[in-house]
Amino acid sequence: MNDKQIVEYCRKLVRANLEQYVDENSAFILATIYNLENDKTDKELLEHCYGLKELFEKCIEILEKKNAKNK
Repeated sequence: MNDKQIVEYCRKLVRANLEQYVDENSAFILATIYNLENDKTDKELLEHCYGLKELFEKCIEILEKKNAKNK
């Protein structure tokens, strides 16, 4: 993947994640999705990527511990 494809893939991941919450808090989520799609600086996407990075790192730690116990 080239740089543009990677960014667009991550944008789609973030958007798909947000869309699952549209019914719960529609105005906020819809505004966030709108900002995600229309922010030319990608600041909104960057903030979500930081959050996802932290979640993925924590998930990796949990899974590594779980796998170490199961060996």
